[in-house]
Amino acid sequence: MAWLHDWPKMRDVLDKERVDMIFRGYSGLCLESYLGRLDGDIYIKDWHLNRKDALATVDSQGNINLNVSADADMYSWAYAIGHCLLHLAFGHFDRQNMPDAGNGINIRVWNKACDICVDRVLAEMELGLSLHPDIEETYGTQLTDEKAIYEQLLKLGDDGSGQEYGTNIDGEMDMIGLEHPLEYGEGESNRFTETYVREKEREKERIKRRRETIGR
Repeated sequence: MAWLHDWPKMRDVLDKERVDMIFRGYSGLCLESYLGRLDGDIYIKDWHLNRKDALATVDSQGNINLNVSADADMYSWAYAIGHCLLHLAFGHFDRQNMPDAGNGINIRVWNKACDICVDRVLAEMELGLSLHPDIEETYGTQLTDEKAIYEQLLKLGDDGSGQEYGTNIDGEMDMIGLEHPLEYGEGESNRFTETYVREKEREKERIKRRRETIGR
């Protein structure tokens, strides 16, 4: 599951109110959706991200770093954590999922395409998490297909210099380590994706049982 590490300890050494706001966002995400059951290690930092408008970054190993200095409410934190968890769940760091298997890919455009995809998925979950309602008006393509979005961005002449749909500061990628895509040998797989598939199926069954109970 997504685990928020050492948050009680962080209350003693960092800004207590800001740490508590992060915890509220994390708790809300876990209570209101299956996203909290996805894999990821979440850390509260006061040094990794030093700009107040940067919320979070995620790396290929599943480490999600949250910027305690950010001026964010619980809903923004829920969005940021969910956003990073879905980057992992969708295998956005995996070479096999990248256009042309990652050969010659523009990683900044790929990061932006993945951000747009994740944002739309969060919006469709109706959790009130989307911070970018303008995306649908801006890009006329299927916004849940990362590769299609990537190709659309390239056609529009986007070089990825703007990263306005991510959780880092605009201009900086929120996915750390894309320059070294993950590859898997025989018998190996992406544990984040496997957990996502399993938990999404469980969520579908839960919703089905709930509807059947209401319909009785």
